[in-house]
Amino acid sequence: MKKAQALNIYIGSVTFAGACLLIVHLAQFHWGSKGLAELALLTLFTVLAELTPLQIRHGEEATHVILSITFSFAVLLSLGALAAILAQGLASAVDDARRGKPLWKIGFNIGQHILWISAASGVLRLFAGTFSLSIPVHLSVEGLGVIALAGLAYFVVNYVSIATAVALSEEIGIVTHFRRSGKDLLFQGSIDTLLIALAPIVAVATSNSLLLLPLIALPLAAVHKAAKVSLENAGLVETLKVKAEENAYQATHDSLTGLPNRTLFHDRLQQAVLGVARSGAAVAVMLMDLDRFKEINDALGHQTGDLVLQEMSHRLSGIVREGDTIARLGGDEFALVVTSLDDVSAVQVVANRILHAFDDPFMINGMALHIGASLGIAIHPEQGTSPDVLIQRADVAMYVAKNNRTGYEYYSPDSDYHSPARLALVDELRAAINERALTLHYQPKVDFGTEGAVGVEALARWDHPRRGAISPVEFIELAEQSGLINPLTFYVLDRALEQMKNWLAKGLDLTVSVNLSLQSLLDLQLPAMVEDMLKKWEVPPAHLILEITESCMMSDPTRTMAILNTLNDMGVRLSIDDFGTGYSSLSYLKRLPVSELKIDKSFVMDMLADESNAVIVRSTIDLGKNLGLRVVAEGVASDAIYSTLVQLGCSLAQGFHISRPIPADEIETWLKTSHWGESSKPAPLALVR
Repeated sequence: MKKAQALNIYIGSVTFAGACLLIVHLAQFHWGSKGLAELALLTLFTVLAELTPLQIRHGEEATHVILSITFSFAVLLSLGALAAILAQGLASAVDDARRGKPLWKIGFNIGQHILWISAASGVLRLFAGTFSLSIPVHLSVEGLGVIALAGLAYFVVNYVSIATAVALSEEIGIVTHFRRSGKDLLFQGSIDTLLIALAPIVAVATSNSLLLLPLIALPLAAVHKAAKVSLENAGLVETLKVKAEENAYQATHDSLTGLPNRTLFHDRLQQAVLGVARSGAAVAVMLMDLDRFKEINDALGHQTGDLVLQEMSHRLSGIVREGDTIARLGGDEFALVVTSLDDVSAVQVVANRILHAFDDPFMINGMALHIGASLGIAIHPEQGTSPDVLIQRADVAMYVAKNNRTGYEYYSPDSDYHSPARLALVDELRAAINERALTLHYQPKVDFGTEGAVGVEALARWDHPRRGAISPVEFIELAEQSGLINPLTFYVLDRALEQMKNWLAKGLDLTVSVNLSLQSLLDLQLPAMVEDMLKKWEVPPAHLILEITESCMMSDPTRTMAILNTLNDMGVRLSIDDFGTGYSSLSYLKRLPVSELKIDKSFVMDMLADESNAVIVRSTIDLGKNLGLRVVAEGVASDAIYSTLVQLGCSLAQGFHISRPIPADEIETWLKTSHWGESSKPAPLALVR
């Protein structure tokens, strides 16, 4: 049988049964004027109670409690079933009509009320010998028991009739419906018990004096008002609770990507560390920084950068293992906690998955953007036992991976400039700079045309009092990492110009080259500081050559161009160091106020064995000629390389074939005793751009 048919049959049956019972009650009723005032007043309150249901909170929702049962049940106790049917039926019909319900539903609801009133009335009549329905009503212990049974009959009939209708409309069994609504059954039963318990009081009060009924209604009105206020307060509390949850979420999550932020990441890492302390498993911390992300922000704007970060967070969230945490720490820096590592090699698997997530370009606004990433990894407990130490060491490893372009690196104490030994070395380097304990060595440069020395390059050396000679690669990297590179650069520049003053006083017409760091090149005060040093040591600007790398120039082209132009206007000459290893464009190179290109020694040293390196050397020399620039070949290590460069038309040579870097006091001896010094015929400075 279809659902609609079964439901219609049931509704019709209930309505018909109610009509039949109404006829029976009418036939049994003895007409008279007794209790008409009580009936009118109780009916009025029944209607009012039906029209103003009480709202109370049940679980997460508000539910309606109909108070009319109290008054209609009181009518049943004091005036009988037909009077109760009239009162409850009128109240139900008025409320349904107000709500615009169809006639069939109005009839069904009235039929339900007749059923429960008849059931309750039957119980009362069954025990008529014990309980008297006479007016005024007199209650006894036995009478209260009979009222309780009548109330139970009401509840059972009412609930079953409604439950059957619901089960038919949802096409489920009545037992299934009872099982689903078990909690609601208990809740509704407790409410109905309280409402029916009030009915005898109402019946006794009205049978003795009609004036007592309004007095009874006042507490009910107060309850109604209190319930409304309580519900409003509950709504306010719920709103505040939701707001608090939102605030808590915002405090622990990144607003752009929805990922955990630094606070939540630190907390989860702390929990992971505590957990593995008991289990014995390992935990890995990964810090990730994006490559070339700054270029996207600068070229396409922060909105595009934000879209990239959002897309990347989606990719990473689908890669990490369940139970691991990925967070955005800020900017383009992300972090991961990889937990429950029985085998540390699993970290490598996760790292490779993350790096492979960048294989496909990010499609943003129709553009394919290629971005890379660098990962630093620290393992607990081998490389740290506290969250702060693990994060710091993963950060160290990340910068190693970024500098070496290896994708990912594990933490190593050798690369940690925050370790106690490295920190001590930083302090010693700072002291060496301040106390002028660093020395300078000078490597000569010779002119291929005259085969004479025309200049030197100043190179810093550090003879540590305990560790001996420290490699320039090591202490220069240390200076870059510790923020000492600017003081070191200006120290070398100052010492080199001081030495140049001494050489000029002795008639040695040389130039001195000094390497500029990225931080120094981007310092807007650089031209003024160079000018002050030139005046201090009375060195003509043309005798100073500042060497800069392509990567330094391209870090901030606009700012770099302004600073270089100012230096050039001062008369200081500029050289591009390690040419061929950077990414500068020819159009940008043409606009630079430089006078010299230095071919990186990696190309020069292998040019005879590697044709591709030879092509780079030849091309750079031709480029320099076409642009009117001198070309310096670094790394000239043999006579064969030197001869080849002569044939190619290179301008200057520098390398071990000519001389290693030597102290300042040996330069004069070298110039007097070496082939390059004896036959030197330096080209006039005016001929050099």
